[in-house]
This record gives sequence, structure tokens and C-alpha cells, in this order.
Amino acid sequence: MKAAMYLRVSTEEQRERQSIATQRTFAESYCKTHDIIPYGWYEDDGVSGTIPLEQRLEGARLLADARASKIDTIFVYKIDRLGRDSLLILNTVNALESIAVQVKSMTEPFDTSNPPGRFLLTILSGVAGLERDTIIQRSMEGSNRLARQGVWLGGIVPYGYQVKGKDRDSHLVISEQSIPGFTISEADIVLQIYLMTAEERKSCFEIATYLNALGVPPAYTRDARTILKGKHKTATMGLWRPGSIRSIIVNTTYKGIHQYGKRSKKQREVIEREVPAIVSVELWERAQEVLHEHMLFSPRNAKRAYLLHGLIKCALCGLTYVGTAYPIYNGGVCLYYVCNGKQQARRLYGPHGKKCPSKAVNGELLEAAIWQDIEQFLLKPGEVLDRLAAQMHERAGEVEQLGEEIAHLQQRQQAMKEEQDRVITLFRRGRIDEATLDRQLDQIQQDEGSILKQLEQAQELLKSVHNVEAGMRSAEELLHTLHQRLEEPLTWELKRQLIERLVERITVQTVEDEKRKKETRITVIYRFGASLAL
Repeated sequence: MKAAMYLRVSTEEQRERQSIATQRTFAESYCKTHDIIPYGWYEDDGVSGTIPLEQRLEGARLLADARASKIDTIFVYKIDRLGRDSLLILNTVNALESIAVQVKSMTEPFDTSNPPGRFLLTILSGVAGLERDTIIQRSMEGSNRLARQGVWLGGIVPYGYQVKGKDRDSHLVISEQSIPGFTISEADIVLQIYLMTAEERKSCFEIATYLNALGVPPAYTRDARTILKGKHKTATMGLWRPGSIRSIIVNTTYKGIHQYGKRSKKQREVIEREVPAIVSVELWERAQEVLHEHMLFSPRNAKRAYLLHGLIKCALCGLTYVGTAYPIYNGGVCLYYVCNGKQQARRLYGPHGKKCPSKAVNGELLEAAIWQDIEQFLLKPGEVLDRLAAQMHERAGEVEQLGEEIAHLQQRQQAMKEEQDRVITLFRRGRIDEATLDRQLDQIQQDEGSILKQLEQAQELLKSVHNVEAGMRSAEELLHTLHQRLEEPLTWELKRQLIERLVERITVQTVEDEKRKKETRITVIYRFGASLAL
């Protein structure tokens, strides 16, 4: 017998205190007991079982020796050393048997030369996949528990922060150290970015230009990170980009809420935990509003000003309609609004991610119809103002109800924390064991997560109600002002401002008639309850 001993552990198993040394000790004892003299030892240390055998360093060497007829039998500690997926294991065993190489397990009795043995191999392969999923789930649950406790589990440290402590004691703190060559810290730069956005209403481009002029190094330079250009990694130019500024502005970490798991490629729960805030919640919110306004109407690339830009939604795919102009025969242009999902296939429509089949909308006719409505509101604002007043009264009731709901959820949240303290106290007194402690803490954290989610939804709804109230008051003031200036020509900016205040949403539904001809049904909903169907 020309035997080979194949050993493997993954990084997850290493965390579970399994090692190559343990497998080798067992294998050496097995060889001595069965009078086996191995041709060679093949050890893949820290290699995932989801990687095919031929893509592993030692696994590839093992297959090469097998094809060269240097070995005829491969021994593994368990069949899951070949892989952690049933299909992967069975394909590997089948490929080895096709070149007259047997696979044997030192701990599992099966013989693939007969039907019962192959059936047992199939079961063991399925068990291997189950064990892997269990390890991943256990590891993820452990990571989630640590994340909820505020432990920093690795990744790119947000600009303006640094990691203090090690292992389970590591956590994010505000970076107060001066940037080399400057008298200010990264946290000062972050605060400056928010102030320039919220107070000075600067764009991301303007802020990036300002920081580059100062020579402040961005995060890529601080971390000495590189980017891939072709086949080689190279350092960046060390410049601030508008996209980097925007990423900082929209990052909730800076208002004290860090989202763990948001960047994960795997499907996992996103955990929000508290961290030291660099800016106040109010400043963060004002920065979002300014950023949103810049996004809704930014003339940097626009060749024409679109009155309904950012306000029209497609009922089929949910994306926004964007304005575009097509040249016509007489040298002019024809204005249309087209669904963004039709121009860019974002894999949002249908099971195969096709482009949205929505129909374009004649922009000139739609803008004229909506503006005709608004002109009537300006001429006779009384009815609109009455409706606005009635709706604001209704909103006041909603605010009161939501406030009571938020207070109730906050009380439940505090009760969960008190219950957690009681369970920990019982464990310290020896009244419950560690397994019971873990089970009860997991249940408390699950309940607390559900309450936090409800609380977040209620707070978001309350914020939405306040925003609608503010929009209504703004619309009321604008209607009063413009009604007194009817004889004066309205600028495009005033028209746009009025539309933003009065129009809640515009929805385009594309339907087909009996002859499969597409037509659009447009619904315009105004903030005071009126609607327009086109």
C-alpha cells in the first residue's frame, strides 16, 4: 500500500482549539497500530474546507502525486478534511477513484466499493456540511455578542477614531492626537467637514478642495493603504475625493452609532452599537439635509434645469425618473423623464435583473400640468391653507401618540437592561450555571434587539412626521408670500422651491393595453391631500 496522510484545519477550527498537531498525533498512532508506512504527509493548516482540494497548496501536491501513481490510498482523520460541502466531498472522492486512488477515514468506517458504503459516505458528507454551518453560526453569534458589547472586531477604523485596548477589551475612541505636521486632530477635521456642510452649505467637491489645499492627509495615507492598478498594488495620491467626504457625512458613526456588519459580504444582522460621538445628532441631521438638497438639484453636470428632478418614482422598479432631452428635426429638443432602471440595468426588475420596461414620460406636458395646478393654488390659496391647517392638526395627534409609544419602548429597553443585570448577578452568586447564563443573555439580547428595532422605526416615523410638519409650514408661508406677488414673474428657483414644498410624490405606472401597447398612468400626490391623475 502506497499511503498518504492528508491533514487539514481551518481558521474557524483553530479558534475552536483544533490543530494540525492533534490530527498528526492521532495519524501517527494509527499508522503504528496498522503497520502503515506513509509515502508522505500533506498538511493544509488554516485552509477553509469550502476551497476545492486542487486549489489548496498541499491538496494540489497530493493530487499531483496521486496522478503520478505515487500513492494509491489517502487517509484522512475524518471525511470532512476533504471538504465542508457534500457535493465537494463526493466529487473529490469520485475524481480520486477514477485514477484508482482510495479514500479512507481513520475514524469513520465506510467502504466505497459497495452501495451501503457509498450511502454512508453521502450521509457523512452531509454531516460535514452541517458541522461547518454550525461552526459558522456559532462564530457569528459569538461575534455578534461581542459587537453588541462594543468590542472592536477588526476592519477599517473610521477616520477620526482609533482603537484602544486589545482583543475583547478593544473599542473605538475619538482620536485626539494631532496629525503629524499639524496642530489639529482627525476628529477636528471631521467636525470641520460637518460644519462646512451644515453651516456653510459647502459641497463635497468644495470641502475636498479645501482639505487638499491645506495638505491634510486622508485615511488612505494614514493607514498606508494601497489600491490595485492592473496586477500591482500602488499607493494612492493622498488626496481627498468628493466621494470620501460624502462617505464621512453619511456615516452614522460620527453621531455615535456604529453599524457592525454593514460591509459584510455575507448575509448577517447589522448591529448598531454606541460609540463616542464626534458631532451632535442635530449637526449630523442638518448635514444630511444639505447633502440631500445638493443631490436633488445639482447643476454641475446638468445642461438643462429639470423642474421635477428627483421627485418622480417608477412603480415597477422603485427607482427615480431622471430628466433627459432628445434632439428633434427642427433643431430643438424634446424633454422627457426616463426611469433610471431603464437607462442602467441595476438588476432590480424581474427574476433575471433586466432593465426596467417602464415607458418614458413627456416632461414638458407633465411639468405644465403640475404647474397649472400649483398656479391655481396660488390664485386661490384659501382651500389649500385650510387643508394644510387640518393636516397639521392631525399630525399633532400623531406626534403625541408616537411620543407615548417611544416612551413605552424606552421603558421596556431599560427593563431589559435591568433583567440582564439580575441574570448576571444570579450567575455570580452561583444560582445559575454558565450555559443557563448564555441562554438567558442570548434571549435578552434578542428581545432587546427587537425593541431597539421598534424604537428606531418609531423614532424614524416621528422624524418623518416632524419633517412633513416643517414642510407644511414652509409651504404655508410660501403660498402666503407668493400670493401677494402674483403679478411679478417667478424665477425657476422659486418654482422649484414651491414644487418641493407642495408635491409629496409623483408615481409613474407603466401598463400594457390589449394590443400590448405601453401607456403611463401618472399620479401626483400633494402634501395637503389633493391628487392629480394623468
